[in-house]
Amino acid sequence: MPDVTAASGRSKGDIIRFIGVSRLVEKKGITYTLKAFSEVLESVPNSELILIGSGPQKQELVDLARSLGIANEVDFRGSLPNHEVQNLLSSADIFVQHSVVAADDNDEGSPVSVAEAAAWSLPVVATSGVGGMDRLVVHEKTGFLVQQRDVKDMAEKMQCLAADPSLRNRFGRAARELLIDQFELHKQVAKLERALLGDRLVSARDVRAYWAEGHRDNDVV
Repeated sequence: MPDVTAASGRSKGDIIRFIGVSRLVEKKGITYTLKAFSEVLESVPNSELILIGSGPQKQELVDLARSLGIANEVDFRGSLPNHEVQNLLSSADIFVQHSVVAADDNDEGSPVSVAEAAAWSLPVVATSGVGGMDRLVVHEKTGFLVQQRDVKDMAEKMQCLAADPSLRNRFGRAARELLIDQFELHKQVAKLERALLGDRLVSARDVRAYWAEGHRDNDVV
């Protein structure tokens, strides 16, 4: 888990940095992110969008940014080493990912980049009902969820966060706390599964000993 006190480039009041980290493919919905961002710029001209990742849609997306008149405000960084990705996340203000179900029915799993954004206390604007996104983003608590391909709503949610640093901070803190809670829960569940479903037969004494270590029912439910 990164030390968020290292995020010194954030909230300087000059540039609002939106960031997305993903493959440049249809199911990541970057077309819709770009269209939403073009609307955001109308009311938040001091903003930029950093896109990290490579993929077959790269030129199409570059051309779209140019046609929308936002090429100067969108920075396509391509694929980067992990330490550079983390540095950029630490200096961003808002994470965006407009995932969709693609034409071939391919959709999102549980995007690691959204969890990484939460680790850096970033609020997220993402899409509901796609893969595991609803487990990673709690609407109006850790970020905003919008419907697939709803450019207008995504733009409004991005504008809302851009205009309200206290809301960004509140959502970002809640996102990190949720991630930590989920991680701790996963560890406890995994430990219990190893105890109960391991190679050996577990006795009642083993189970009692596990709970005697200080675990309680709410650790694993």
